[in-house]
Amino acid sequence: MALDFPRSISAHLKNADFAADTIGRSKANVYIFDNGCVVKAEPASPQSNRERDMLLWLDGKLPAPKLIEFECRDGINYLLMTRLDGKMSCSEEFFKNPARLGALLAEGLKMLWDVDISTLPDSAYSLEEALSTAKVNLDSGCIDTNDLQYSTLHDGRFSEMGEVYEYLVKNKPTSPQLVFSHGDYCLPNIFLGDGCVSGFLDLGHSGAGECWNDIALCVRSLKYNAEEFFHVPAEKALDPFFSNLPFPVDNGKTNYYILLDEFF
Repeated sequence: MALDFPRSISAHLKNADFAADTIGRSKANVYIFDNGCVVKAEPASPQSNRERDMLLWLDGKLPAPKLIEFECRDGINYLLMTRLDGKMSCSEEFFKNPARLGALLAEGLKMLWDVDISTLPDSAYSLEEALSTAKVNLDSGCIDTNDLQYSTLHDGRFSEMGEVYEYLVKNKPTSPQLVFSHGDYCLPNIFLGDGCVSGFLDLGHSGAGECWNDIALCVRSLKYNAEEFFHVPAEKALDPFFSNLPFPVDNGKTNYYILLDEFF
């Protein structure tokens, strides 16, 4: 398959062999090259532009891909990045020791929270921006209810997504614990290697946010992968996950951010 990239991108690839990523759930087209490069191609958007800005800002702060080149052509953003070491934390080998997996995912959160957010670029994400985008997605009718968790509209609380949105607006967390938030802290976006967290992917939603946003999405992702793919009781990973965090379980905040993510 021939790839039609802008010249500024192709110049770094030097005809290296590649494979298309089929594991991550990103809607972008991602190509992994055997020379250590990765190209992410997706329609230009505030989220894609933010990922470019955040990769530049995070250089030296976290183990994230280094941005090599960026170009927008014909409405498509092309991000050329370095490949991360390690493997996605949803890989089967890590679920053979779910307690260790849970502890490592907690360590990854603490790595994020140690980042100083005082100099974040203007493009950094926020809860208000997330709610505003959620409203746009709701009004435009682009939310596919077939992609929602079954419980969202079938646990007796809400009958349609408009009610969910109103709940989110009226119940915004008070006194948020603002940290550097990944924004999509799901297992395919967290890489592990050599017994530690080796990298973070897909940072288009990252910025200053409440710590419970990342906790909630990690809890959901852990449950989904453990129960759907590896038939491991999720508690075997979740108990050590929470025991390695500096505060106890908060089901209200966990549920809030899981509901918010249903709009994206």
